[in-house]
Formats: sequence, structure tokens, C-alpha cells
Amino acid sequence: MTVTHDDLMAFLRDGLHVDTSSIDTDTALFTSSLIDSFAMVELIVFLEKAGEIRMPPADVTLTNLDSVGAMLAYCATRAD
Repeated sequence: MTVTHDDLMAFLRDGLHVDTSSIDTDTALFTSSLIDSFAMVELIVFLEKAGEIRMPPADVTLTNLDSVGAMLAYCATRAD
């Protein structure tokens, strides 16, 4: 299964209570403090469930998680 842009934005808005009105694909989420490290666990759980993937600890990096585009690209590489 694939994580979609709309699903991810809905989770950020509804699950993490982030104002998504100014977020685009390349907006830095963690490095800009829009999302904090406490939300990271919830985000990883969402990505794993929605994408039907496993995210090993070595993959929990800003490269993979700091933007919507990065998360979608990571999930696409992990999809079966």
C-alpha cells in the first residue's frame, strides 16, 4: 500500500494538530519546529501502518522524515 500526500497531510492536521495551510512538499517539519521529537513516534507508526512498511531505526533520519516529500519518497522505496 502507498502513503498518499492527502493521507499524510490529513494525519499531520488531524493526528498531530499541525496547521497544514502553509505546508508544501518541501517544508521542513522537524528542523523548523513545526513538529517536535515527541510527535515523531506517532508519525512513524502512521507511516508504517498506512504504508504497510517497517521503518528500521537506522532509517529514522531527517533525510527521511523532515518533509512531506521526503516521507513520501521514503515510503515509496520501502513499498513492496
